[in-house]
Amino acid sequence: MKKRILFICDGNKDRSPTAEAIFNHKSGINARSVGIYDNAIHKVDQKTLDWSDIIIVMVKAQERFLKRNFVVSKSIYSLGIPDIYDYMDPKLVKRIKNRIKVLGIKIR
Repeated sequence: MKKRILFICDGNKDRSPTAEAIFNHKSGINARSVGIYDNAIHKVDQKTLDWSDIIIVMVKAQERFLKRNFVVSKSIYSLGIPDIYDYMDPKLVKRIKNRIKVLGIKIR
């Protein structure tokens, strides 16, 4: 069974879709991305949170939002990546991969 990873940022335009694109092509992983803002391309909801095995947010404020507004029964990991990158920016790709490695998030 594939590990289901949910990446979350603010508007679901740059950071979380980049993370989804990076990891969705890896064997054994099913990645999705959503945002917390009302105008997000794909907005977070309880069903999507329940679907995931692992929840990864870009910054702690998103984790606080989830805990205030939803029932979250699994760990949430924060990568600490600010909203300063464009979609698939090579620096963003490198930073996402590095932070997941440094934090020891087991996604395989």
